[in-house]
Amino acid sequence: MNQSIKRKSIRGIMFVLLIILVGAKSCIVRAQSAHNYTYYGYGLSLSVPQQTLSSNISQLNGLKVNLVGYNVGGMIANKYGKLKANIGSYYSGSSTPYEIDVLRGSISGHIYLLRLSKVKAHLFEPYAVLGMSQQVSKFYGNYLSNDPQNVSSSTSQPLLGKVNSTRMNVGAGVELQLENDFQKFIHVFAEVTYGAPLSSSASNSSFSQTKVMNAITFNLGVNFGIVKISR
Repeated sequence: MNQSIKRKSIRGIMFVLLIILVGAKSCIVRAQSAHNYTYYGYGLSLSVPQQTLSSNISQLNGLKVNLVGYNVGGMIANKYGKLKANIGSYYSGSSTPYEIDVLRGSISGHIYLLRLSKVKAHLFEPYAVLGMSQQVSKFYGNYLSNDPQNVSSSTSQPLLGKVNSTRMNVGAGVELQLENDFQKFIHVFAEVTYGAPLSSSASNSSFSQTKVMNAITFNLGVNFGIVKISR
């Protein structure tokens, strides 16, 4: 996938988020403390991961990689928190000198902090995040080539290798909880997570010592779906 197609994909996600956020204006908050309820829904978010590389390849060692992309997934939640499963696709921004694509799958648990002592619905719900993720980083370029004719200005750079990373993620966020009168919901959220590496493997010997170290991810998005209420 070339850069123009990737940028169009991001613009498409931004447009969908805008439509959902505009629709959220018609939603109202409803008090739920008297009922037991469960959310079943989907999530969509814009994502900005930032990560640092450690490598025996001089061009990559210490490189800070800024990525941009999107996440899609599903969720189930109740009064106390939620469980989310996401898959995300990201590509390196213009500030990164080499093309890097990332595909990430994750599962995470979210606990609403204001409801630990007393279950009461709030318009804004801060939450803590704990989860696991598996990501594949694809590295493109010509910096491993000894051929002087193989210049990095090529519009189609070869895939040099892949690095698989398993990470534990912790973080925090805040959720704007909106519902309408038809037992459907829209939750707008913003969150930040930090990922600590647990294990790493590479697709070839050239990248055997290349690892993703510090990783911070910023997400802005919406969760939407239906509410099942039991009295």
